[in-house]
Amino acid sequence: MPNFDSISPSQPGRSTDRRFSLGPRLRSSRLLAFAVAGCLGATGCVSKQAAREHSRQAYEAGFKQGQLNEQLKRTHVFFRGPVQQQTLRWHQGLTLAQAIAEAVYVAPHDPSAITLTRGGRVIPVDPAELFRGVDPPLEAGDLIELR
Repeated sequence: MPNFDSISPSQPGRSTDRRFSLGPRLRSSRLLAFAVAGCLGATGCVSKQAAREHSRQAYEAGFKQGQLNEQLKRTHVFFRGPVQQQTLRWHQGLTLAQAIAEAVYVAPHDPSAITLTRGGRVIPVDPAELFRGVDPPLEAGDLIELR
């Protein structure tokens, strides 16, 4: 903000009328009002301690979510595609066809492509072979994509 009190009459094009100058009290009260308005805005003022606490809580929540995801990977199989249940509890002997039936496939047509992701490795499964009875066993943490 320019300091209007320091404008001298020698500066061309500048008014010397004191009614338009901001006195020190008015300037400081405007700055205070601006600071308060900034604190009450959408972002809000937060102390360093409150910010640290918020950051700690967010870290703990993310850590717990990561632990939950790891637990789910040890006990569930996951689906992407037109099924009613996106996760199924894995059990010994669960096969791909059984899992698709339990997840309730809801598309009006048979899947044209199926991929099985296990440990980061993508394994394509031919739907025609699955219908002929070639039914691979699933492992906990598998991701089945139906298209």
